[in-house]
Amino acid sequence: MTKLLQKAGIFILIAISAICFSSCKTGFMADNNLLPCVNNMRQIETAKRTIAMAHSIDNGELLSREQIKELAMYMTGGRWSAHQCASGGNYIVGRIGQTPECSIHGKLEDIRTYLK
Repeated sequence: MTKLLQKAGIFILIAISAICFSSCKTGFMADNNLLPCVNNMRQIETAKRTIAMAHSIDNGELLSREQIKELAMYMTGGRWSAHQCASGGNYIVGRIGQTPECSIHGKLEDIRTYLK
């Protein structure tokens, strides 16, 4: 009887884990603002690469304030105000070679991995 209860307990634990995982994924995907946020972060990432090449900045280095302001020139709309997360998050540009991050949706690289 004890082994039967242990097996039942393990089965219940696995079932609960599966439900939690699927509801987390569904909640993440249900955010209508996720894709516009990802698109904004992609633009930031591309603009960072352009700035890095133009100014010979190596991976791991931070951009100066002037270079961060310059990012907007390489983004659709040409200004930062056009690139705010619709969920109210703030973008973290990060170092050269790192993907941008949204304070609500997280790092672009994590979102890409999750959506695969």
